[in-house]
Formats: sequence, C-alpha cells, structure tokens
Amino acid sequence: MKLSSKTGDIAGGVITIGIGVFFLIYSFSYSAGELVRMGPAYFPRIIAIAVIGLGIVVIATARKSAQSDDDAVRLISLDLSSAVKLAAGLAAFAAIIEVFGFVPAVFVAALAASLARGEGSLLSKLVICAAITAAVTVLNVLVFRAPVPLIGWF
Repeated sequence: MKLSSKTGDIAGGVITIGIGVFFLIYSFSYSAGELVRMGPAYFPRIIAIAVIGLGIVVIATARKSAQSDDDAVRLISLDLSSAVKLAAGLAAFAAIIEVFGFVPAVFVAALAASLARGEGSLLSKLVICAAITAAVTVLNVLVFRAPVPLIGWF
C-alpha cells in the first residue's frame, strides 16, 4: 500500500491512539491501587495514557507540518510486517508472563521489538535484549516493587 508521508503519519497516529485506548480499557479489569501501593493496572494505565498522548502528538505534528507539493507526491510504503512483529511481541509478553515469569516475558517482548527493525546482527540484538531485560528487571524489583514473579517456575 502506498501513502503520502502526511497520510502515513496520521494513520500511524490513529493506530497508536487505538492501541493505547485498547490497553487503557483492558487495564480497567485490574485494580490500580494507589501511588504508594500500586496495583497491577497502575503502570499499564500510565503507559497507555502516554501512548495515547504520543499518538495525538504524531497526528498534530503531521497536520501542522507544511507539506510541499514535492513531498505530497513522494510516496512511502507502509511496512505492516514491523507492526505485526510488535503486536506479536506484546501478545507473547501477555502469554508468557503468567507461565514463565517477568524476566522471560520482557526478554521475548524486547526481542520482538528488535526484530521489527531489520538492522543489526542477531548477536547484537540478543545482547541488547539481555541488557534491556536486566534494566527493566532492576527497575521492577527496586523501584516499582511489583508483585510479579521474576521466573515463573520458581
């Protein structure tokens, strides 16, 4: 599918808002808790609201930017494979966290995100995913103190 860059940005913003709204609505099936004692939905709600805000910024930027005639003629292709890989990573995170725990779920989600970009070797992607997993795990344990098992089979 071919779109102008302005139309592609607006479509990307709408898709981003849709994803944020979906996760925001889904998070209401869990308890949010309080700032001092966060529930399982507290952080996902904050992230969902941030994603919705990001989508709004993308749409506003696309609408505000002055598009020249040359830019309107320039066509870009919409790469759906990256979006599918990211969605698969989110679905895998949701499926894995209950059975295998937080650490494997974060690693798989980070790996799916890195595979959505075609650049880099597999080894570099695995190293980056391991670093992201370590950093997110440290944040989860030390800062958020979320009651999620790190490894599900222990």
